[in-house]
Amino acid sequence: MSKFFKLTWVFLKNFGQSSGKKSKSKLPKTLIFSIIMLACFAPLAISLGVGVGHLYDILASIKQPGVILAAGFSTVALIVFIFGILMVINTFYFSKDVEYLLPLPLRPSQIIGAKFAVVLFYEYLTELIIMLPLLISFGYKSSAGVIYYIYGLIVFLTLPIIPIVLDSFLAIIIMRFTNIGKHKERFKTIGALFGLGIGVGIQFLNQSFTGKHMSQDKIIDMFQQGNNSFVGVVTKIFPFSDFAVKAMINPEKAMGLVYMLLFLVVTAAFAGVFVVLGEGLYFKGVIGISEAPSQRKKLSAEEFDKTIEVSSSIKSYLIKEFRIMFRTSAYLINCVIMNFIWPLFFIPVLFNPEGFGDLKKYTVNIDNQAGGLILPIAFGVMMFIIMSNSGAASTAISREGENLFVCKYIPMSYRKQIMTKALSGIILTSISVVMFVVIAAVMFKLPITLLILMAILGFLGVIATSFIGIFIDLNFPKLHWENEQKAVKQNMNLMLNMLITAAVAALIIFIVIKLGLGMWAAFGMIAATYGVISLAIYFTISTSGAKIFSSIE
Repeated sequence: MSKFFKLTWVFLKNFGQSSGKKSKSKLPKTLIFSIIMLACFAPLAISLGVGVGHLYDILASIKQPGVILAAGFSTVALIVFIFGILMVINTFYFSKDVEYLLPLPLRPSQIIGAKFAVVLFYEYLTELIIMLPLLISFGYKSSAGVIYYIYGLIVFLTLPIIPIVLDSFLAIIIMRFTNIGKHKERFKTIGALFGLGIGVGIQFLNQSFTGKHMSQDKIIDMFQQGNNSFVGVVTKIFPFSDFAVKAMINPEKAMGLVYMLLFLVVTAAFAGVFVVLGEGLYFKGVIGISEAPSQRKKLSAEEFDKTIEVSSSIKSYLIKEFRIMFRTSAYLINCVIMNFIWPLFFIPVLFNPEGFGDLKKYTVNIDNQAGGLILPIAFGVMMFIIMSNSGAASTAISREGENLFVCKYIPMSYRKQIMTKALSGIILTSISVVMFVVIAAVMFKLPITLLILMAILGFLGVIATSFIGIFIDLNFPKLHWENEQKAVKQNMNLMLNMLITAAVAALIIFIVIKLGLGMWAAFGMIAATYGVISLAIYFTISTSGAKIFSSIE
Protein backbone atom coordinates (compact mmCIF):
# COMPACT_ATOMS: atom_id res chain seq x y z
CA MET A 1 0.00 0.00 0.00
CA SER A 2 2.90 2.35 0.76
CA LYS A 3 4.17 1.90 -2.81
CA PHE A 4 0.77 2.87 -4.13
CA PHE A 5 0.70 6.11 -2.12
CA LYS A 6 4.29 6.98 -3.02
CA LEU A 7 3.67 6.33 -6.68
CA THR A 8 0.46 8.39 -6.57
CA TRP A 9 2.38 11.25 -4.96
CA VAL A 10 5.03 11.13 -7.69
CA PHE A 11 2.37 11.15 -10.43
CA LEU A 12 0.57 14.09 -8.83
CA LYS A 13 3.83 16.03 -8.50
CA ASN A 14 4.56 15.45 -12.17
CA PHE A 15 0.97 16.43 -12.95
CA GLY A 16 1.44 19.76 -11.23
CA GLN A 17 4.78 20.38 -12.94
CA SER A 18 3.69 19.26 -16.41
CA SER A 19 3.82 22.79 -17.70
CA GLY A 20 7.55 22.97 -17.18
CA LYS A 21 10.01 24.00 -14.50
CA LYS A 22 9.23 27.14 -12.64
CA SER A 23 11.68 29.97 -12.68
CA LYS A 24 11.76 33.30 -10.89
CA SER A 25 10.97 35.10 -14.13
CA LYS A 26 7.76 33.11 -14.53
CA LEU A 27 6.46 33.65 -11.00
CA PRO A 28 4.84 37.05 -11.70
CA LYS A 29 3.00 35.62 -14.70
CA THR A 30 1.87 32.63 -12.64
CA LEU A 31 0.61 34.93 -9.89
CA ILE A 32 -1.24 37.14 -12.38
CA PHE A 33 -2.71 34.05 -14.04
CA SER A 34 -3.99 32.73 -10.68
CA ILE A 35 -5.53 36.10 -9.74
CA ILE A 36 -7.29 36.38 -13.12
CA MET A 37 -8.59 32.81 -12.81
CA LEU A 38 -10.04 33.51 -9.35
CA ALA A 39 -11.52 36.83 -10.45
CA CYS A 40 -13.18 35.25 -13.50
CA PHE A 41 -14.35 32.07 -11.77
CA ALA A 42 -16.02 33.91 -8.88
CA PRO A 43 -18.81 35.56 -10.96
CA LEU A 44 -19.46 32.29 -12.80
CA ALA A 45 -19.75 30.36 -9.53
CA ILE A 46 -21.94 33.06 -7.99
CA SER A 47 -24.20 33.14 -11.06
CA LEU A 48 -24.62 29.36 -10.98
CA GLY A 49 -25.33 29.45 -7.25
CA VAL A 50 -27.90 32.23 -7.66
CA GLY A 51 -29.52 30.35 -10.55
CA VAL A 52 -29.79 27.21 -8.44
CA GLY A 53 -31.32 29.30 -5.65
CA HIS A 54 -34.06 30.69 -7.93
CA LEU A 55 -34.73 27.24 -9.37
CA TYR A 56 -34.96 25.82 -5.85
CA ASP A 57 -37.73 28.30 -4.96
CA ILE A 58 -39.74 27.24 -8.00
CA LEU A 59 -39.31 23.49 -7.49
CA ALA A 60 -39.73 23.66 -3.73
CA SER A 61 -43.20 25.12 -4.23
CA ILE A 62 -44.23 21.83 -5.90
CA LYS A 63 -42.09 19.73 -3.56
CA GLN A 64 -39.59 18.70 -6.26
CA PRO A 65 -36.30 20.41 -5.20
CA GLY A 66 -34.42 17.11 -5.47
CA VAL A 67 -34.62 17.44 -9.26
CA ILE A 68 -31.81 20.02 -9.01
CA LEU A 69 -29.42 17.54 -7.38
CA ALA A 70 -30.55 14.75 -9.70
CA ALA A 71 -29.87 16.81 -12.80
CA GLY A 72 -26.57 18.11 -11.43
CA PHE A 73 -25.20 14.72 -10.33
CA SER A 74 -26.29 12.95 -13.53
CA THR A 75 -24.81 15.69 -15.72
CA VAL A 76 -21.47 15.65 -13.88
CA ALA A 77 -21.26 11.84 -14.06
CA LEU A 78 -22.08 11.84 -17.76
CA ILE A 79 -19.51 14.57 -18.52
CA VAL A 80 -16.82 12.69 -16.58
CA PHE A 81 -17.64 9.48 -18.45
CA ILE A 82 -17.66 11.03 -21.93
CA PHE A 83 -14.53 13.13 -21.62
CA GLY A 84 -12.70 10.82 -19.22
CA ILE A 85 -12.18 7.96 -21.63
CA LEU A 86 -9.50 9.71 -23.67
CA MET A 87 -7.69 10.78 -20.51
CA VAL A 88 -7.81 7.19 -19.19
CA ILE A 89 -6.35 5.83 -22.42
CA ASN A 90 -3.55 8.40 -22.47
CA THR A 91 -2.71 8.12 -18.77
CA PHE A 92 -2.86 4.31 -18.49
CA TYR A 93 -1.15 3.34 -21.73
CA PHE A 94 0.39 6.17 -23.72
CA SER A 95 2.16 8.37 -21.16
CA LYS A 96 5.95 8.43 -21.32
CA ASP A 97 6.40 7.02 -17.81
CA VAL A 98 4.93 3.59 -18.68
CA GLU A 99 8.18 2.17 -20.12
CA TYR A 100 10.06 3.26 -16.98
CA LEU A 101 7.53 1.73 -14.59
CA LEU A 102 7.33 -1.76 -16.06
CA PRO A 103 10.84 -2.92 -14.90
CA LEU A 104 10.25 -1.66 -11.33
CA PRO A 105 9.08 -4.01 -8.52
CA LEU A 106 5.51 -2.78 -8.70
CA ARG A 107 2.31 -4.75 -9.06
CA PRO A 108 -0.08 -3.92 -11.93
CA SER A 109 -2.75 -2.85 -9.46
CA GLN A 110 -0.35 -0.39 -7.84
CA ILE A 111 0.56 1.26 -11.14
CA ILE A 112 -2.94 1.39 -12.56
CA GLY A 113 -4.37 2.42 -9.16
CA ALA A 114 -1.97 5.36 -8.92
CA LYS A 115 -2.75 6.39 -12.48
CA PHE A 116 -6.46 6.12 -11.68
CA ALA A 117 -5.91 8.52 -8.77
CA VAL A 118 -4.33 11.07 -11.13
CA VAL A 119 -7.30 10.88 -13.51
CA LEU A 120 -9.65 11.18 -10.54
CA PHE A 121 -7.79 14.23 -9.24
CA TYR A 122 -8.15 16.01 -12.57
CA GLU A 123 -11.84 15.16 -12.77
CA TYR A 124 -12.27 16.79 -9.36
CA LEU A 125 -11.19 20.05 -11.01
CA THR A 126 -13.82 19.55 -13.71
CA GLU A 127 -16.43 18.58 -11.12
CA LEU A 128 -15.61 21.63 -9.01
CA ILE A 129 -17.12 24.05 -11.54
CA ILE A 130 -20.62 22.56 -11.34
CA MET A 131 -20.83 20.64 -8.09
CA LEU A 132 -19.51 23.12 -5.53
CA PRO A 133 -21.90 26.04 -6.29
CA LEU A 134 -24.77 23.56 -6.68
CA LEU A 135 -24.20 21.86 -3.32
CA ILE A 136 -23.64 25.10 -1.40
CA SER A 137 -26.63 26.89 -2.91
CA PHE A 138 -28.96 23.91 -2.43
CA GLY A 139 -27.79 23.48 1.16
CA TYR A 140 -28.31 27.17 1.93
CA LYS A 141 -31.80 27.31 0.40
CA SER A 142 -32.89 24.12 2.14
CA SER A 143 -31.41 25.23 5.51
CA ALA A 144 -29.47 21.96 5.59
CA GLY A 145 -27.54 20.85 8.64
CA VAL A 146 -24.02 19.54 9.09
CA ILE A 147 -24.90 16.03 7.90
CA TYR A 148 -25.94 17.38 4.50
CA TYR A 149 -22.52 18.98 3.97
CA ILE A 150 -20.74 15.82 5.14
CA TYR A 151 -22.77 13.82 2.63
CA GLY A 152 -22.03 16.48 0.02
CA LEU A 153 -18.28 16.12 0.56
CA ILE A 154 -18.54 12.32 0.31
CA VAL A 155 -20.55 12.51 -2.92
CA PHE A 156 -18.15 15.09 -4.37
CA LEU A 157 -15.19 12.77 -3.74
CA THR A 158 -16.86 9.56 -4.91
CA LEU A 159 -19.24 10.54 -7.73
CA PRO A 160 -16.57 10.49 -10.52
CA ILE A 161 -15.25 7.04 -9.51
CA ILE A 162 -17.86 4.87 -11.27
CA PRO A 163 -17.71 6.81 -14.59
CA ILE A 164 -13.90 6.57 -14.62
CA VAL A 165 -14.03 2.87 -13.72
CA LEU A 166 -16.37 2.28 -16.68
CA ASP A 167 -13.92 4.14 -18.94
CA SER A 168 -11.09 2.00 -17.51
CA PHE A 169 -13.00 -1.25 -18.14
CA LEU A 170 -13.35 -0.35 -21.81
CA ALA A 171 -9.69 0.61 -22.18
CA ILE A 172 -8.27 -2.42 -20.32
CA ILE A 173 -10.39 -5.01 -22.13
CA ILE A 174 -9.76 -3.54 -25.57
CA MET A 175 -6.01 -3.26 -24.97
CA ARG A 176 -5.77 -6.82 -23.66
CA PHE A 177 -7.67 -8.65 -26.36
CA THR A 178 -6.79 -6.63 -29.47
CA ASN A 179 -3.61 -5.27 -31.01
CA ILE A 180 -5.19 -1.95 -31.88
CA GLY A 181 -3.14 -0.38 -29.09
CA LYS A 182 -0.11 -0.45 -31.39
CA HIS A 183 -2.02 1.94 -33.65
CA LYS A 184 -2.00 4.60 -30.95
CA GLU A 185 -3.80 7.47 -32.60
CA ARG A 186 -6.39 5.21 -34.20
CA PHE A 187 -7.12 3.53 -30.88
CA LYS A 188 -7.37 6.81 -28.97
CA THR A 189 -9.66 8.29 -31.59
CA ILE A 190 -11.94 5.24 -31.67
CA GLY A 191 -12.07 5.14 -27.88
CA ALA A 192 -12.94 8.81 -27.56
CA LEU A 193 -15.56 8.63 -30.32
CA PHE A 194 -17.03 5.57 -28.61
CA GLY A 195 -17.43 7.53 -25.37
CA LEU A 196 -19.01 10.46 -27.18
CA GLY A 197 -21.28 8.06 -29.07
CA ILE A 198 -22.50 6.52 -25.82
CA GLY A 199 -23.16 9.98 -24.38
CA VAL A 200 -25.16 11.06 -27.42
CA GLY A 201 -26.93 7.68 -27.46
CA ILE A 202 -28.00 8.13 -23.86
CA GLN A 203 -29.43 11.53 -24.77
CA PHE A 204 -31.37 10.02 -27.69
CA LEU A 205 -32.70 7.17 -25.55
CA ASN A 206 -33.65 9.57 -22.78
CA GLN A 207 -35.52 11.83 -25.19
CA SER A 208 -37.16 8.83 -26.83
CA PHE A 209 -38.22 7.40 -23.46
CA THR A 210 -39.62 10.72 -22.36
CA GLY A 211 -41.51 11.19 -25.61
CA LYS A 212 -43.02 7.69 -25.73
CA HIS A 213 -43.60 6.83 -22.10
CA MET A 214 -43.77 10.22 -20.36
CA SER A 215 -46.58 12.25 -21.86
CA GLN A 216 -47.07 15.84 -20.78
CA ASP A 217 -50.05 14.85 -18.61
CA LYS A 218 -48.03 12.12 -16.88
CA ILE A 219 -45.12 14.49 -16.26
CA ILE A 220 -47.52 17.06 -14.76
CA ASP A 221 -49.06 14.36 -12.54
CA MET A 222 -45.62 13.32 -11.27
CA PHE A 223 -44.73 16.90 -10.45
CA GLN A 224 -48.01 17.40 -8.65
CA GLN A 225 -47.36 14.34 -6.48
CA GLY A 226 -44.51 16.20 -4.78
CA ASN A 227 -42.13 14.36 -2.44
CA ASN A 228 -39.35 14.53 -5.09
CA SER A 229 -41.16 11.92 -7.19
CA PHE A 230 -39.52 13.16 -10.38
CA VAL A 231 -35.97 12.44 -9.17
CA GLY A 232 -36.01 8.87 -10.49
CA VAL A 233 -36.84 10.08 -14.01
CA VAL A 234 -33.95 12.58 -14.10
CA THR A 235 -31.37 10.12 -12.75
CA LYS A 236 -32.06 7.72 -15.64
CA ILE A 237 -29.39 9.72 -17.50
CA PHE A 238 -26.83 8.12 -15.18
CA PRO A 239 -28.59 5.59 -12.86
CA PHE A 240 -25.72 5.18 -10.39
CA SER A 241 -26.32 8.72 -9.10
CA ASP A 242 -29.82 7.84 -7.84
CA PHE A 243 -28.65 6.60 -4.41
CA ALA A 244 -26.50 9.71 -3.92
CA VAL A 245 -29.40 12.06 -4.72
CA LYS A 246 -31.79 10.27 -2.36
CA ALA A 247 -29.20 10.41 0.41
CA MET A 248 -28.66 14.15 -0.11
CA ILE A 249 -32.37 15.02 -0.02
CA ASN A 250 -32.90 12.98 3.18
CA PRO A 251 -29.75 13.80 5.20
CA GLU A 252 -31.44 13.84 8.61
CA LYS A 253 -33.37 10.61 8.13
CA ALA A 254 -32.27 7.01 8.58
CA MET A 255 -33.17 6.29 4.96
CA GLY A 256 -30.67 8.97 3.93
CA LEU A 257 -27.89 7.06 5.69
CA VAL A 258 -29.05 3.81 4.08
CA TYR A 259 -28.95 5.34 0.61
CA MET A 260 -25.50 6.82 1.25
CA LEU A 261 -24.18 3.44 2.38
CA LEU A 262 -25.70 1.80 -0.71
CA PHE A 263 -24.03 4.39 -2.93
CA LEU A 264 -20.66 3.79 -1.26
CA VAL A 265 -21.04 0.00 -1.47
CA VAL A 266 -21.84 0.15 -5.19
CA THR A 267 -18.90 2.51 -5.76
CA ALA A 268 -16.56 0.26 -3.75
CA ALA A 269 -17.75 -2.77 -5.71
CA PHE A 270 -16.92 -1.08 -9.02
CA ALA A 271 -13.51 -0.02 -7.67
CA GLY A 272 -12.83 -3.58 -6.44
CA VAL A 273 -13.65 -5.11 -9.82
CA PHE A 274 -11.40 -2.50 -11.44
CA VAL A 275 -8.45 -3.48 -9.21
CA VAL A 276 -8.94 -7.20 -9.93
CA LEU A 277 -9.28 -6.58 -13.66
CA GLY A 278 -6.22 -4.33 -13.69
CA GLU A 279 -4.14 -6.85 -11.74
CA GLY A 280 -4.91 -9.60 -14.23
CA LEU A 281 -4.92 -7.75 -17.55
CA TYR A 282 -2.97 -4.49 -17.35
CA PHE A 283 0.56 -5.83 -17.91
CA LYS A 284 -0.64 -8.08 -20.74
CA GLY A 285 -2.10 -5.09 -22.52
CA VAL A 286 0.64 -2.56 -21.88
CA ILE A 287 3.73 -4.66 -22.72
CA GLY A 288 4.93 -3.83 -26.21
CA ILE A 289 2.78 -0.72 -26.38
CA SER A 290 5.75 1.38 -27.49
CA GLU A 291 6.06 -0.68 -30.66
CA ALA A 292 4.37 0.74 -33.73
CA PRO A 293 3.79 -0.77 -37.17
CA SER A 294 5.32 1.01 -40.11
CA GLN A 295 4.59 1.02 -43.79
CA ARG A 296 7.19 1.71 -46.42
CA LYS A 297 6.49 2.61 -49.98
CA LYS A 298 9.07 3.38 -52.62
CA LEU A 299 8.06 6.39 -54.67
CA SER A 300 9.06 6.94 -58.26
CA ALA A 301 10.30 10.34 -59.36
CA GLU A 302 6.89 11.18 -60.86
CA GLU A 303 5.03 10.11 -57.70
CA PHE A 304 7.40 12.16 -55.56
CA ASP A 305 6.87 15.24 -57.73
CA LYS A 306 3.09 14.88 -57.33
CA THR A 307 3.47 15.09 -53.53
CA ILE A 308 5.04 18.53 -53.84
CA GLU A 309 2.68 21.47 -54.26
CA VAL A 310 3.58 25.14 -54.37
CA SER A 311 1.15 27.41 -52.47
CA SER A 312 1.09 30.49 -50.26
CA SER A 313 2.71 30.32 -46.83
CA ILE A 314 -0.56 31.07 -45.02
CA LYS A 315 -2.43 28.34 -46.91
CA SER A 316 0.34 25.79 -46.26
CA TYR A 317 0.56 26.68 -42.57
CA LEU A 318 -3.23 26.53 -42.21
CA ILE A 319 -3.33 23.09 -43.84
CA LYS A 320 -0.55 21.98 -41.49
CA GLU A 321 -2.59 23.12 -38.47
CA PHE A 322 -5.69 21.29 -39.66
CA ARG A 323 -3.77 18.10 -40.46
CA ILE A 324 -2.25 17.99 -36.98
CA MET A 325 -5.63 18.59 -35.32
CA PHE A 326 -7.40 15.98 -37.44
CA ARG A 327 -4.67 13.34 -37.12
CA THR A 328 -4.10 13.65 -33.36
CA SER A 329 -6.96 12.11 -31.38
CA ALA A 330 -6.80 14.50 -28.40
CA TYR A 331 -6.88 17.52 -30.69
CA LEU A 332 -9.56 15.98 -32.90
CA ILE A 333 -11.90 15.43 -29.96
CA ASN A 334 -11.28 18.64 -28.02
CA CYS A 335 -10.70 21.12 -30.86
CA VAL A 336 -12.69 19.77 -33.82
CA ILE A 337 -15.46 17.33 -32.95
CA MET A 338 -16.72 19.44 -30.03
CA ASN A 339 -18.01 21.92 -32.63
CA PHE A 340 -20.31 19.21 -34.00
CA ILE A 341 -21.42 17.51 -30.76
CA TRP A 342 -23.83 19.98 -29.18
CA PRO A 343 -26.28 20.14 -32.17
CA LEU A 344 -26.82 16.39 -31.84
CA PHE A 345 -28.54 16.97 -28.51
CA PHE A 346 -31.14 19.15 -30.25
CA ILE A 347 -32.09 16.57 -32.87
CA PRO A 348 -34.48 14.61 -30.59
CA VAL A 349 -36.12 17.92 -29.65
CA LEU A 350 -36.54 18.92 -33.31
CA PHE A 351 -38.23 15.66 -34.23
CA ASN A 352 -40.04 14.91 -30.98
CA PRO A 353 -43.76 15.19 -31.76
CA GLU A 354 -44.41 16.29 -28.19
CA GLY A 355 -42.82 18.90 -26.02
CA PHE A 356 -40.44 21.45 -27.51
CA GLY A 357 -40.62 19.88 -30.94
CA ASP A 358 -43.96 21.66 -31.49
CA LEU A 359 -42.17 25.00 -31.54
CA LYS A 360 -41.00 24.39 -35.09
CA LYS A 361 -44.62 24.50 -36.31
CA TYR A 362 -45.06 28.15 -35.49
CA THR A 363 -43.76 31.31 -37.11
CA VAL A 364 -42.59 33.97 -34.69
CA ASN A 365 -43.50 37.58 -35.50
CA ILE A 366 -40.88 39.88 -34.03
CA ASP A 367 -40.92 43.68 -33.96
CA ASN A 368 -37.93 45.92 -33.25
CA GLN A 369 -38.45 45.95 -29.48
CA ALA A 370 -38.90 42.17 -29.20
CA GLY A 371 -35.83 41.71 -31.38
CA GLY A 372 -33.91 43.88 -28.90
CA LEU A 373 -34.57 41.22 -26.26
CA ILE A 374 -34.21 38.10 -28.43
CA LEU A 375 -30.96 39.21 -30.10
CA PRO A 376 -28.84 39.60 -26.92
CA ILE A 377 -30.28 36.37 -25.49
CA ALA A 378 -29.40 34.50 -28.70
CA PHE A 379 -25.96 36.12 -28.61
CA GLY A 380 -25.49 34.88 -25.05
CA VAL A 381 -26.31 31.32 -26.09
CA MET A 382 -23.92 31.58 -29.05
CA MET A 383 -21.14 32.92 -26.83
CA PHE A 384 -21.61 29.98 -24.46
CA ILE A 385 -21.25 27.60 -27.40
CA ILE A 386 -18.32 29.56 -28.87
CA MET A 387 -16.30 29.72 -25.68
CA SER A 388 -16.95 26.02 -25.02
CA ASN A 389 -15.48 25.23 -28.46
CA SER A 390 -12.55 27.68 -28.40
CA GLY A 391 -9.86 25.06 -27.78
CA ALA A 392 -8.27 25.36 -31.23
CA ALA A 393 -7.13 28.96 -30.66
CA SER A 394 -6.68 28.79 -26.86
CA THR A 395 -4.13 25.94 -27.15
CA ALA A 396 -2.54 26.80 -30.51
CA ILE A 397 0.89 27.61 -29.05
CA SER A 398 0.77 24.91 -26.37
CA ARG A 399 0.10 22.21 -28.97
CA GLU A 400 3.56 22.81 -30.43
CA GLY A 401 5.04 21.46 -27.20
CA GLU A 402 8.78 20.92 -27.14
CA ASN A 403 8.82 21.15 -30.94
CA LEU A 404 8.15 24.87 -30.77
CA PHE A 405 11.73 25.51 -31.92
CA VAL A 406 10.68 24.33 -35.39
CA CYS A 407 8.40 27.38 -35.69
CA LYS A 408 11.45 29.59 -35.28
CA TYR A 409 13.24 28.09 -38.28
CA ILE A 410 10.53 27.98 -40.92
CA PRO A 411 10.56 30.85 -43.48
CA MET A 412 7.47 32.59 -42.15
CA SER A 413 7.21 35.59 -39.82
CA TYR A 414 6.05 35.07 -36.25
CA ARG A 415 3.12 37.44 -36.84
CA LYS A 416 1.85 35.37 -39.77
CA GLN A 417 2.23 32.15 -37.81
CA ILE A 418 0.25 33.54 -34.87
CA MET A 419 -2.50 34.93 -37.09
CA THR A 420 -2.76 31.70 -39.07
CA LYS A 421 -3.11 29.71 -35.85
CA ALA A 422 -5.87 32.10 -34.80
CA LEU A 423 -7.50 31.70 -38.22
CA SER A 424 -7.65 27.92 -37.81
CA GLY A 425 -9.59 28.40 -34.57
CA ILE A 426 -11.88 30.99 -36.17
CA ILE A 427 -12.76 28.63 -39.02
CA LEU A 428 -13.53 25.68 -36.75
CA THR A 429 -15.52 27.62 -34.17
CA SER A 430 -17.53 29.39 -36.88
CA ILE A 431 -19.09 26.00 -37.64
CA SER A 432 -20.87 26.23 -34.29
CA VAL A 433 -22.33 29.62 -35.18
CA VAL A 434 -23.64 28.37 -38.52
CA MET A 435 -25.24 25.34 -36.87
CA PHE A 436 -26.85 27.47 -34.17
CA VAL A 437 -28.39 29.85 -36.70
CA VAL A 438 -29.70 26.93 -38.79
CA ILE A 439 -31.24 25.24 -35.72
CA ALA A 440 -32.79 28.54 -34.59
CA ALA A 441 -34.25 29.03 -38.05
CA VAL A 442 -35.74 25.51 -38.11
CA MET A 443 -37.10 25.51 -34.55
CA PHE A 444 -38.49 29.03 -34.34
CA LYS A 445 -38.75 30.22 -37.97
CA LEU A 446 -37.16 33.55 -37.06
CA PRO A 447 -37.19 36.42 -39.56
CA ILE A 448 -34.29 36.38 -42.01
CA THR A 449 -33.13 39.82 -40.84
CA LEU A 450 -32.79 38.65 -37.24
CA LEU A 451 -30.98 35.48 -38.33
CA ILE A 452 -28.47 37.54 -40.34
CA LEU A 453 -27.83 39.84 -37.38
CA MET A 454 -27.38 36.80 -35.12
CA ALA A 455 -24.86 35.30 -37.57
CA ILE A 456 -22.85 38.54 -37.78
CA LEU A 457 -22.68 38.88 -33.99
CA GLY A 458 -21.75 35.22 -33.72
CA PHE A 459 -18.83 35.62 -36.12
CA LEU A 460 -17.65 38.73 -34.27
CA GLY A 461 -17.80 36.72 -31.05
CA VAL A 462 -15.75 33.94 -32.66
CA ILE A 463 -13.06 36.37 -33.80
CA ALA A 464 -12.80 38.09 -30.40
CA THR A 465 -12.78 34.79 -28.49
CA SER A 466 -10.10 33.31 -30.78
CA PHE A 467 -7.87 36.39 -30.47
CA ILE A 468 -8.26 36.42 -26.67
CA GLY A 469 -7.47 32.71 -26.54
CA ILE A 470 -4.29 32.86 -28.59
CA PHE A 471 -3.13 35.98 -26.71
CA ILE A 472 -3.50 34.10 -23.42
CA ASP A 473 -1.70 31.06 -24.82
CA LEU A 474 1.14 33.28 -26.03
CA ASN A 475 1.70 34.58 -22.50
CA PHE A 476 1.11 31.28 -20.65
CA PRO A 477 2.09 28.46 -23.03
CA LYS A 478 1.97 24.88 -21.71
CA LEU A 479 4.86 23.36 -23.65
CA HIS A 480 6.13 20.55 -21.43
CA TRP A 481 3.58 17.74 -21.55
CA GLU A 482 3.82 13.96 -21.70
CA ASN A 483 0.90 13.43 -24.07
CA GLU A 484 -1.31 15.58 -26.27
CA GLN A 485 -4.24 15.27 -23.87
CA LYS A 486 -2.45 17.48 -21.34
CA ALA A 487 -1.87 20.16 -23.99
CA VAL A 488 -5.61 20.65 -24.51
CA LYS A 489 -7.70 19.00 -21.75
CA GLN A 490 -5.41 19.97 -18.87
CA ASN A 491 -4.59 23.41 -20.23
CA MET A 492 -5.97 26.12 -17.97
CA ASN A 493 -5.58 28.68 -20.77
CA LEU A 494 -8.79 27.34 -22.29
CA MET A 495 -10.61 27.77 -18.98
CA LEU A 496 -9.20 31.28 -18.56
CA ASN A 497 -10.39 32.22 -22.05
CA MET A 498 -13.84 30.83 -21.30
CA LEU A 499 -14.11 32.77 -18.06
CA ILE A 500 -12.94 36.07 -19.55
CA THR A 501 -15.23 35.83 -22.57
CA ALA A 502 -18.14 34.78 -20.34
CA ALA A 503 -17.61 37.80 -18.08
CA VAL A 504 -17.44 40.21 -21.04
CA ALA A 505 -20.49 38.68 -22.75
CA ALA A 506 -22.53 38.68 -19.53
CA LEU A 507 -21.71 42.36 -18.92
CA ILE A 508 -22.62 43.59 -22.42
CA ILE A 509 -25.82 41.50 -22.52
CA PHE A 510 -26.86 42.84 -19.10
CA ILE A 511 -26.31 46.43 -20.26
CA VAL A 512 -28.23 45.94 -23.52
CA ILE A 513 -31.23 44.36 -21.79
CA LYS A 514 -31.13 46.88 -18.92
CA LEU A 515 -31.24 49.81 -21.37
CA GLY A 516 -34.18 48.24 -23.20
CA LEU A 517 -32.63 48.84 -26.62
CA GLY A 518 -34.35 47.91 -29.85
CA MET A 519 -33.03 45.25 -32.23
CA TRP A 520 -30.84 47.54 -34.33
CA ALA A 521 -29.49 49.51 -31.37
CA ALA A 522 -28.69 46.25 -29.54
CA PHE A 523 -26.96 44.91 -32.64
CA GLY A 524 -24.92 48.10 -33.01
CA MET A 525 -23.81 48.14 -29.38
CA ILE A 526 -22.76 44.47 -29.28
CA ALA A 527 -21.10 44.64 -32.70
CA ALA A 528 -19.18 47.81 -31.80
CA THR A 529 -18.00 46.34 -28.48
CA TYR A 530 -16.70 43.12 -30.00
CA GLY A 531 -15.30 44.92 -33.01
CA VAL A 532 -13.23 47.16 -30.75
CA ILE A 533 -12.08 44.18 -28.64
CA SER A 534 -11.04 42.24 -31.76
CA LEU A 535 -9.16 45.20 -33.27
CA ALA A 536 -7.41 46.01 -29.99
CA ILE A 537 -6.15 42.45 -29.50
CA TYR A 538 -5.29 42.14 -33.20
CA PHE A 539 -3.00 45.19 -33.05
CA THR A 540 -1.56 44.01 -29.71
CA ILE A 541 -0.69 40.62 -31.21
CA SER A 542 0.65 42.25 -34.38
CA THR A 543 3.03 44.48 -32.43
CA SER A 544 4.04 42.70 -29.23
CA GLY A 545 2.88 39.16 -30.08
CA ALA A 546 5.91 38.45 -32.27
CA LYS A 547 8.26 39.56 -29.48
CA ILE A 548 6.48 37.32 -26.97
CA PHE A 549 6.58 34.40 -29.40
CA SER A 550 10.31 34.83 -30.03
CA SER A 551 11.04 34.86 -26.28
CA ILE A 552 9.27 31.55 -25.61
CA GLU A 553 11.72 28.72 -24.96
